[in-house]
Order: sequence, then structure tokens, then C-alpha cells
Amino acid sequence: MQHEHSAVAPADRSAAATGTPSILELTMGEMITKPDANPIISAVANWLFLNGGIGYFLLGQKKKAIIAIIICWVIGPITCGLGMMAAWVFAYDAYLLGQKLQSGQSIGENENGLEFLNMIFKD
Repeated sequence: MQHEHSAVAPADRSAAATGTPSILELTMGEMITKPDANPIISAVANWLFLNGGIGYFLLGQKKKAIIAIIICWVIGPITCGLGMMAAWVFAYDAYLLGQKLQSGQSIGENENGLEFLNMIFKD
């Protein structure tokens, strides 16, 4: 009895070919590709406008943008300005992510340029 082998190479067994997403695709979420991203505009938008998240909206990270705005607007007044410091951190994070997008790489919906932000922005 002979076993039939699939003629489809393992690389061709993606979600598009099989109709079902792989485990990696399910855990990574939606990937954002935006080669026209401007890291400077994203950083300035994160710091200046609404102190916290507009730059993330520009990069396509909507959920992360909403969380950043809430952090800056709720925690900022309660802590006498800690929200403003968070806005600087979010601005630098948006700059790093913007550079990655501009270079042609993809980022995840909640991916961070600064590793310690994984404590706040997780799936």
C-alpha cells in the first residue's frame, strides 16, 4: 500500500491556501504594513495632540492609541503630570515603530518599540 504525499509544499499551506489561519497568525493578530509612515509625524502627534495616542492612530494601532490617550488623560491629572511623561515615552515608541514601518517591515496591532511597554499593551 502506497502513501500519497501532498504535492503542496509546506510554505504553500498558509491561510490563503488552506482557508484556515495558522497558530502564528492567530496569536500575532493583524499585521500592519505602511511604508509611507513618517516616524517624526507619529512621534509629534503622540506627544502634542491629546497627549498620548494620535500617533498610534496614524500608524494603524487603534486599540493602543485609545489606551495611551486614557493613560495620559486619566493618570496625568491624578498624578500631577505623570501623564505628560507617559506622552514622551509614547512619542518615542511611535517614532521607533514608524521607523520600522518606513523601512518596509510590518508591525503588530499592539507591538511596541520599547520592550517595557509590553506590560501595558498586550493582546
